[in-house]
Amino acid sequence: MKFISILWLFLLTQLPNLAKDEVVAVAYFNEVFGHIHMNPDRQSQSLSTIACGHPLRILKQKEEQEGFKLVKAGPYKGFIHQSLLSQKQPTCIQESYPKFFDLLNLSLSEMYFWGKLQDQAVEGKSKVQ
Repeated sequence: MKFISILWLFLLTQLPNLAKDEVVAVAYFNEVFGHIHMNPDRQSQSLSTIACGHPLRILKQKEEQEGFKLVKAGPYKGFIHQSLLSQKQPTCIQESYPKFFDLLNLSLSEMYFWGKLQDQAVEGKSKVQ
């Protein structure tokens, strides 16, 4: 009887965690390399490096994070800035110039650092005159 009570208590507390993530859309990564982050911040820990054209499932969020979407790619669930996502499959340098891209012979760590550089990029008009 005690076992059944403990099992029941466990199920009640863990059932919300066992629920499947609700996918609200599919989007594509639109830069050469980037990262899926643990938190909704470009400086947070990277969970995975992704390349241009990678499909991402956008998940329903309990509350909106400013400029970030909760995504899932394979086993990784994290955040990515919405400016790096597009609704249509983008034209990527990897596909447009495959021979050139293959000649670069990038290692996994180099792809990671190119993705980190993308995280640091700031787009917009300069205020310098």
